[in-house]
Amino acid sequence: MVVGGDVGTALAAKWQVSVPAIEIATGLILRLVAIRLVMSAYEPPQAPAQPLPPEPMRATLRLTFPLVVTPYGIAALIAVLASTGDPSMITGIYLVLIFVMVLNLLAMLFIREVMRGPMLLILQVAGAVLGVLQVGLAVQIIIHALRDLHVLRARYARASRSAPAPPENDAPAGQHRQSIRLRVHCSGGRPRAQSLMPGP
Repeated sequence: MVVGGDVGTALAAKWQVSVPAIEIATGLILRLVAIRLVMSAYEPPQAPAQPLPPEPMRATLRLTFPLVVTPYGIAALIAVLASTGDPSMITGIYLVLIFVMVLNLLAMLFIREVMRGPMLLILQVAGAVLGVLQVGLAVQIIIHALRDLHVLRARYARASRSAPAPPENDAPAGQHRQSIRLRVHCSGGRPRAQSLMPGP
C-alpha cells in the first residue's frame, strides 16, 4: 500500500492531475463503498463465499485485494500525500498506515476469538455507525475539493466578512475605562497642563 501511494502520487504529478481532482475522485469512491456498506443490511441474502484456493499465492492475493489493500484506501493515501509536502507529516502518515496494517493482521489472526458472543453485536453496531460517518467523510472530501476550486465558499468566511468589526478600545462589560485628558491653559504667562479624570 505504501508503494501504491508513492507510485500514485508520482503518476498524478506526471499526468498533472490536480489535488482537488484527486480529492473528488477519492470522495466519490469512498461514497460508493460507504453507501454499499450501509445498505448491505437491506439487501437479500447472498450466497456463501467461495473457499480460498489451495495455492498460497492465490489465497494471499484474494485476501489482499481488495479486502486489505482497498481502492478507496489507496485513493485516500494518494490524496493526502499529494496535498502535503512536509516530510515530518509524510512520515507520520506512513506510521499511521503501518499501525492500521498491523491492526488488520491481528484482526485476521484472531478472527475466531473476536467474532463471537456480545463482541459480534458490538462490532455490527460500530460498523453501522462508522458506515454513516464514512458517507459524511466522503461528502466532506468533495466539499473541501470544491472549496479549493473556489466553487464553494466557506460559511465562516462569509460570516466574518459580513460581521461588523468590534471597536478597538471597547471596555469589558460592567467596567468603566477612565481616560486622561490634558488641558493646557495659561497661568501667569506659563502654560500648565491639568489632568481631567472623569469619575465612574
